Amino acid sequence: MPGWASRRISWTVSDAVLILLLWLGTRLLAGRAGLAVPILLDRAWLLALSLGVGAGRRKADAHDLGLFWTGGLSPVLTGVVAGLGLFALLVASRWAGQVALGEVAPPLPPALLPPDGLSPAGLAGTLLLAPLAEEVYFRGLTYPVLRRLLRPAPAMLLTGLWTALGVPAWGLPAGTVLGAALALLYERGGSLLLPFVSHVVLNLLVILWGRP
Repeated sequence: MPGWASRRISWTVSDAVLILLLWLGTRLLAGRAGLAVPILLDRAWLLALSLGVGAGRRKADAHDLGLFWTGGLSPVLTGVVAGLGLFALLVASRWAGQVALGEVAPPLPPALLPPDGLSPAGLAGTLLLAPLAEEVYFRGLTYPVLRRLLRPAPAMLLTGLWTALGVPAWGLPAGTVLGAALALLYERGGSLLLPFVSHVVLNLLVILWGRP
């Protein structure tokens, strides 16, 4: 039995859609107003929306959302190794998307790079808050709802597609593959610890590889 199966899932697909619309809608409005929203604030807003709906509106606790530590250091070490694998997947799937669409992609997906460079706020947003907020929303909230309705494989694929929303066309394969892989880690690990650590390692490698 997957780890999430014993939790009280009180939220619905409509809750996940509402969070996504509010998050991306705010980003769109800021862009039209000519405002560059730092990644720290952008992901803090996503986290606030997710916790507001999950823990606030639907009365879910930390365990229901997958926010607990289990298995000692094993998930951390496994997450580091998985993060290396995710980075290889990112490079391969980004290249595949670029070739398939005949488009020239930037060296790395800009969504994974801090818009304010390597400042402390940019690094904190990219290495800590972004993985936390995205795992809480995409894996902690969205995946269990889809998994309750579907078998693991299609639920993971849909979670990947959900994760890839809002990226350029060439980034769709990479976003989908990474989102599905993180959902697999969540399914196997039972909590958000394993995908969170993997996500942190992935973003760190993206930053290191993208430095001039």
